[in-house]
Amino acid sequence: MADRTYVTGLWRNVEAATGTANRGFQFVGLVQPDPSGRGYELTPETALAASQSVEWMRDPAMGLVHSYAQFQYDQLTAAVRAKGLAADDEAIGSDAGDRFVMAGGDDKVYARAGHDWIDGGAGNDLLFGQDGDDTIIGGAGSDRIDGGAGTDRIVLDGLDGAGFQLFRSANTVYAIDLRHGFVDTIVEAEIFAAPEQAVDLASVARFDPLTYAAGYNDLAQALRTDGEAATAHYIAHGAAEGRHRQGFDAAQYLKSYGDLKAVFGDDLAGATRHFLSHGVDEHRLPENPLVYIASFADLIAAFHGGSRETLAASGLGHYQTSGFAEGRRDAITFEAKQYLENYADLRQAFGADTEAGTAHYINRGSAEHRLASDPLLYVASSEDLTRAFGGASASHESVAAEGLQHYEAIGYREGRATQGFDVDAYLNRYADLRAAFADGQGGYDEDAALLHYIRNGFGEGRSDDWLI
Repeated sequence: MADRTYVTGLWRNVEAATGTANRGFQFVGLVQPDPSGRGYELTPETALAASQSVEWMRDPAMGLVHSYAQFQYDQLTAAVRAKGLAADDEAIGSDAGDRFVMAGGDDKVYARAGHDWIDGGAGNDLLFGQDGDDTIIGGAGSDRIDGGAGTDRIVLDGLDGAGFQLFRSANTVYAIDLRHGFVDTIVEAEIFAAPEQAVDLASVARFDPLTYAAGYNDLAQALRTDGEAATAHYIAHGAAEGRHRQGFDAAQYLKSYGDLKAVFGDDLAGATRHFLSHGVDEHRLPENPLVYIASFADLIAAFHGGSRETLAASGLGHYQTSGFAEGRRDAITFEAKQYLENYADLRQAFGADTEAGTAHYINRGSAEHRLASDPLLYVASSEDLTRAFGGASASHESVAAEGLQHYEAIGYREGRATQGFDVDAYLNRYADLRAAFADGQGGYDEDAALLHYIRNGFGEGRSDDWLI
């Protein structure tokens, strides 16, 4: 290409001068074609002749176009089309409906008015929809997106689940891609869409930073009631570490401690602040003390045989004197609801009373080698069990029954993993599964995905390995 940059015809391609083909922009959509057919050399003077204001920054000494080019369409009334190249680009649209497709680099796009379509491509971009009903795709990288006025649609690879997280704190929405470590920060947007489903802003889960901090003793003692620090920690570290956004049960905390119930009544926010400011240092246990005992074989052996009240007192006492220092809180894993779901005789005896079910597990169920985890997850955690109990003819009922029977007869003695399959990662790896199991509310049917792996995915060579 010659060392001059031209605008030609009704459709124009603006490329960088010699030696910089990977920089700048390519734009299409000139209002007035060049009558001569030769094309306009891109200078401020010829830009005015083309009824637009364009600044193309060229270094005469080096003969190169700078690493970004800024286009201002103050006089342009028609829509523009822009295609970014590899550098850090900047574009300003018209007041009509513009279309921007960026490539690599950390780009800036100001779409102005009109119903615009922006694809940020790779890189950590700043994307401003401004006025109009815009569609904005952040693309790869950690982007900052401001939809501006109008009803704006943010397109993501996934919503809340399957290796993605979508939540809002105050007026900001965060979209996290756990597999790649990307975090998009979004304001002034109304619709959030993945290829398989979309939700409105009201449906995006709220993040309570104090509930998050109170869910973990290390965070409670480090962050206390600093909500901004808790939010920043989750975004920078907590999500990738697999921490739960809502890990503190304030109602259970009040139920366990009569002195707190007398002070706070039903004030859950006050109870949360108490734990952060005082309770964690007093080694108080926020979780159900029966669930605490049921999560550890040594505690079951020590305390089994007691009434619910006796077990609760034993659990609280042990945690305060020993369990806190031993770091046991982070290892509380007993699933009371799942335990009842696994066994019809327990449901018949206890209904939905999870405390009664937990007491049964401590006093009898553990000795009977009953399983408190999802039996399908147990099967999926071992290839030999998936091969033995899976296949196209398998059903949820048949796999659950086979899994429970195997665990009670053999699995407990073999020390088999009961939660070794990552269904979140399984969904993340396969777009067709996300499409098939989207729940229409921003999440995914993980039970159906788990059964799919056992029935079909394993035989198809699919995996839950993030790294494959």
